[in-house]
Amino acid sequence: MSGKKLIALQVNLSNLTYVRIPCKYIGTFQPSGSIISIDRSYKECMRSWSDGDYVKGVFALEYLSARNIFISDIDCIYEDGSEEKVHIEWFSYILYVDKNGKSVYDPQYQNVNKYQRSKTNKHGDLFIEISIESKLDIIFPDDVINADDYIMRREDI
Repeated sequence: MSGKKLIALQVNLSNLTYVRIPCKYIGTFQPSGSIISIDRSYKECMRSWSDGDYVKGVFALEYLSARNIFISDIDCIYEDGSEEKVHIEWFSYILYVDKNGKSVYDPQYQNVNKYQRSKTNKHGDLFIEISIESKLDIIFPDDVINADDYIMRREDI
């Protein structure tokens, strides 16, 4: 990440929706390991890529914590108006490699990323990790976590 002041993250999803999260709601953001924590007080709805309108009744925290919603990439938005894209480590099933050496993926799994995990603590804060190795499962082994002793840091913000 650059030395510029980050003001928001735009989390883009594989189903053509996105959510823009101001920094005041981000507890931790580690782009190298793709770990994000979002404060429970964030009440924004998802937005549609087609027109930028809010998807009524679809709240971002609930939506992002769903097991079948996957992040495709993250845009870091800076105070000077510039943006930087963070590409997400993605897992999909390869059916075969064609004669040109190109991997052909199984379309049934093209929107599934088994590297992505999310957990919510008892206070409602959301933790999302996208990585081959699961640090989130080691730190918080239960589906609903108790993060009273976990200190959220502002890294790279």
